[in-house]
Formats: sequence, C-alpha cells, structure tokens
Amino acid sequence: QQDSNNDGIIDFKASELQLDVSLPSGDTDADGITDVIEVGGDIDYPLDSDGDGIIDALEAGNAAINAAIANGLTLIAGGTVDIATAPGKLLSRVTAAAANNPPAGVEFPFGMLSYTTSADPGGSVDITLTFSTDLPASMVLYKVDNIGNYTPLPAGVWQQLNVRSLRLTLTDGDPVTDLDGAVDGFIDDPLAVGRVTPVAVTTDNGGGGGGGCSMVSRTRFDPTILLLPLLVFGFQCAFHRSRRNAVR
Repeated sequence: QQDSNNDGIIDFKASELQLDVSLPSGDTDADGITDVIEVGGDIDYPLDSDGDGIIDALEAGNAAINAAIANGLTLIAGGTVDIATAPGKLLSRVTAAAANNPPAGVEFPFGMLSYTTSADPGGSVDITLTFSTDLPASMVLYKVDNIGNYTPLPAGVWQQLNVRSLRLTLTDGDPVTDLDGAVDGFIDDPLAVGRVTPVAVTTDNGGGGGGGCSMVSRTRFDPTILLLPLLVFGFQCAFHRSRRNAVR
C-alpha cells in the first residue's frame, strides 16, 4: 500500500484522517510532532487528547490538549475554521458537513459546521469563530436543524469582529441558539454562514425560445392618425361658413 511521504501512515488512511500526504515532514499541523506520533498506536482510533472531535494530528501545539479550543477544522467547502468557547467551558463533537438545499437567494461558501459547548445550566456562552478566508460582504447566519431546515439567526446574537472572525452568544435551552432547546448544561450549535446572492430577474416576451431576457418595446401604427388633418380641415370650413351666414 502506498505511503507517499514515507511517514508510516498509508495514504488511504491518511486521507481518511485529512492528513496531508504530500508533506515530506509528515507533520500536517506543523507543530513539530509528526502525524504518526500524534495519531498514536491505533490508526482506527487516532488520539484526540482534549475530546473536542479534532484529532491531535490536526490541532497544533497546546490546542490539541485544550478542550476550549478547536483549531484547524477543515470545512467541506474548503478552508478551515478555529473555534473557541468561553474559558472554563469545553467543546465537543466538532464536525464539518455540506450545507445542502440552501434557501433561495443564499449560498454557503463554507458549508456547515457543528459543535457542542458546555455551559452553566440556562446560562450564556460566547463563541468565537475565525475562518482562514474572508467572510462574505453580504453575510447572514443560519441555524440548521436535524432535518436540514434553515432558520436565520437574529442580529442580536452574533457580531462580526473583523473580516474573518465572528462572535456568537449562545444560551442553554434557548430554541433560537440551542438546537435541543433543553436546559441541560450543553448547547448544540449547527451553523451555516451564508452569502446573499442577487436574484436574476428576467422578462418573458411570450416567445417559445431564444432566452427572452430583455424586454423590447414595439409601437403599433394607428391609422386614425391620417384622419386628423381631414377632421381639422372640415371643422375650419364649417366655422367659416357659419360666420358668413351670420354676417348676411
């Protein structure tokens, strides 16, 4: 079986774990510890020391042992995101997925991401998301439920910090920001960052083909226009005739 960079992990398994098989160093997160060491002794159960859902080989340095931080989550649509919960709280079940069947006029350039953060029962937690690429200019955020329904997040629960970062305020048991809606000390947050797209408006000229994306104005010829001079002439003749008869 092929092992392109001879790091001791075959390419097939490395790709499953999102490791970079092209790196001669065999160190995907570039923290000075090779993937084969950070994966551990069982390739089928790679080490995730802080239990956040991102394996040690993909989290650099102390992030691999800090459950309040999930660094380098690879997004389905490309790029990565770093997630940080409030100090003293713990992240878990950090995952990325495709954002299928988006609402009309919206696209999701980062796909969907999901995580669970611990919280004080009924309390609120601030989450910071930092993306590897710039956020959309016309941005909207959506909560995604278990069957793929999208609900816009109100502006009062999120804030853009800079061109790549967001802060969200989530509340345990709040149906707007906590998917399970239960006051249980955990907040589930499946999230999709959307971009509003312009909706093309076309006009239909009634033709059967040819695209018809522009409206052409046509003026019909009105034959009554030719009668107007005759009517004016006749009126003038009648007027002068009536004056002559009045003088007599």
